[in-house]
Amino acid sequence: MRFHKPMPFFLFLAVFVLSASSHTSGLAAPQQFVLASNGVAHYAIYYGAEESQIVEHAAQELGQWLNEISGASFTVTTDETVSYPKIVIGRNNLLTQAVADNMDFAAIEGDGFRILTEGGNVYIAGAIDRGTLYGVYHLLDVYFGVHWLSPDFTAVPSLDPLTIASVDDLQNPSVPYREIFSADTDDAYFRQHNRLNGSRGGTHREYLDYPEEINTWSQDGPRDGPGFHAIIGEVYHRGGQIDVMNPAVRMQAAAYFLDRVGTDGDAPWHSFSQEDRGWDPDEDSQAFADEHGGALSAPIVDMVTDIANRVREVYSEAHLSTSAYQWSFQPPAGMTVPDYVMIETAPIEADFGYPYTDTVRNPTVNDALDGWVSIAPTLGVWDYNANFQNYLQPLPNLDAMFTNIQYFAGLDNFKSYFGEGSYNTEGAEFADLRAWVAARLLWNPNQDYHALIDEFCDEYYGPDASPYIKSYIALLHQSLLDSGDRISVKERITADYLDLDFILQADQLLAQADAVATGDYSAHVHEVRMGVDMTILLREHMYAAEAAARGIPWVYDPHRRARFEQYATEAGVTDYAEDASIDELYAAMDIPRVNPDTPAIVPPGAEWIDYQDLDFSYCCGAHLVEDPLASDHGAMEHDNAEWAISLPFDMLPPGKSWTLYAYVRAEVKPDADPDGEAFYMGVDPGSWIQPSVADMQDGQYHVFQFPEMPVAYQTGKDAWLSSNPEQTERIYVDRIVAVSASGGSSGSAIYLPLVTTFPSHHGAIERILSK
Repeated sequence: MRFHKPMPFFLFLAVFVLSASSHTSGLAAPQQFVLASNGVAHYAIYYGAEESQIVEHAAQELGQWLNEISGASFTVTTDETVSYPKIVIGRNNLLTQAVADNMDFAAIEGDGFRILTEGGNVYIAGAIDRGTLYGVYHLLDVYFGVHWLSPDFTAVPSLDPLTIASVDDLQNPSVPYREIFSADTDDAYFRQHNRLNGSRGGTHREYLDYPEEINTWSQDGPRDGPGFHAIIGEVYHRGGQIDVMNPAVRMQAAAYFLDRVGTDGDAPWHSFSQEDRGWDPDEDSQAFADEHGGALSAPIVDMVTDIANRVREVYSEAHLSTSAYQWSFQPPAGMTVPDYVMIETAPIEADFGYPYTDTVRNPTVNDALDGWVSIAPTLGVWDYNANFQNYLQPLPNLDAMFTNIQYFAGLDNFKSYFGEGSYNTEGAEFADLRAWVAARLLWNPNQDYHALIDEFCDEYYGPDASPYIKSYIALLHQSLLDSGDRISVKERITADYLDLDFILQADQLLAQADAVATGDYSAHVHEVRMGVDMTILLREHMYAAEAAARGIPWVYDPHRRARFEQYATEAGVTDYAEDASIDELYAAMDIPRVNPDTPAIVPPGAEWIDYQDLDFSYCCGAHLVEDPLASDHGAMEHDNAEWAISLPFDMLPPGKSWTLYAYVRAEVKPDADPDGEAFYMGVDPGSWIQPSVADMQDGQYHVFQFPEMPVAYQTGKDAWLSSNPEQTERIYVDRIVAVSASGGSSGSAIYLPLVTTFPSHHGAIERILSK
């Protein structure tokens, strides 16, 4: 869908400033070139007959868009003798070669380009074909205001006359490799229009069938491939990873990458990265880590560097990448990394509501990034731009996300940005806005992202609804600041920033936006409104109870559930999380929840916290389900998948000690061994217990104390539960109750009959834990 807009005055001014700033020969006004007027083209579009299909497409597409902007039909030709002045596309032609000194191709980096007016012609060319393509798109976007806001919506100005001032504009991207990985950006034309040049292979986008006319992608970022276990034989697997310091491991990996480089060439950054789990290292690896500040990244860096050196003995330009992620995120002391080894940092433990450079909210992440910058000349980042527990949930991370991109793009070390978002569904919360603004900052971080957000909102939501959407964005981010919440990579729906005061205002703002939006703008507003509707549908029992306690009216909207389903279908939402379909979300919304009472395990007068199923962090085999036996009639079902249900200790109020209890029931298999292990629960890192099948055969809820109690606020530590597929079909976790250790119960596993309970306050779950 293309929306035609008038050319705003600020865009004319921006073109004038861009043009004037590229000249240093006095204060004379730049010459204006009239490309078309009154529906008549005064220029032809020319490209060399020997140019590639990509450059030919750039020329043809320029003609199509200029026609739509001006109403004039532009001739696109390979005949350099046409009598018109020309817009010359590409470098492989006699006209561009005649001005090669002024084009100065040696100054163009990667897929950069130059736009130059010379002798009455306009020249657009990159050092490579993709740069020429991006030069055309930059001209249309920045100079003429064609904004590809989403794959199916483009804002197009109407310009008469169509002019450009004399210009010499050299554009080099700040980040060589730029990719936003979300389903909303899978469309190849959309990504290329916005100069997002990444198409990560392996587990991600190599399956897409790209049109040849735009099938040009950067290889400056890591290429996904098999992890440690797939490359290294099982005999060398150690502690969840591999025997890193073993020479046989390094020889085996070098042989693998010699074959890969020999097959694929030395351009890709072939990745040799850890398994997505913890590591209990072997003695040699631990000893090497201890020699380098205790950082487990040290043996990994040493191994990957060694492997790269072996491969470079045969292929001198080969290079490898590896990840700095979870246990390997801390950089090693006393080491440096060669430039042919890229370290792809992945700050998954960050507080995503605040910039990584915030030393109060993200001290560990900030210190780690500073450390890598100081020792590694080639860095990348695998960033996290969505809430992977619920893609539709309102997420106040725009300020932090865009500030982080500006930080990365401003560092010479950072060569690759991979922003992971809602990769398995369209229609996620502000996915299009995030991609559009991020693309501009990755190319040029010296822009005001607030102004970019405003521009996107005005064009995407329309002049009537945009003020309400912008007010909603401001409200959401202010609510985070007021709450003091920490935003995790898997943020819970019961987060404090989604409190009653916020939700009442947000619901009103988005209802107003919905009421005034028309045409295509309506569908865009609907995508935003889905998040607030969904939050209310999952938490309405809580909001209604608080409103009643505070004497605030709570008005039930009988149309909310049907509206949400209509809007989700309209937006193409298929999944609401990494491994959770939209149908599972509908089922979770339909749970007839009740407000529980205080559990019998809490001593009179004790301070306690009720973490209900909506508070848990979960993934990949865990689901919110209705359960009349549960205290609020909802529970978390875990059906023997790899991941666990977890509760991190950094959600416990600091300054106190707490004893944690889990309310669990199980569906045991008919042939289960009464002495077998029904499920597992424990502390990570730390120990665990295995309640027996005999304890769980009645199908009722039982309460168990976690080991290693009491505990206190701590980052990087979790309480977790996981089913045992050998003995049980599934387990259900109703709640985890934290009781202040000063007034808690004594200890061993306790069975209690079910009681109806009421939460004193709700906690938060920060991230998933793999057992």
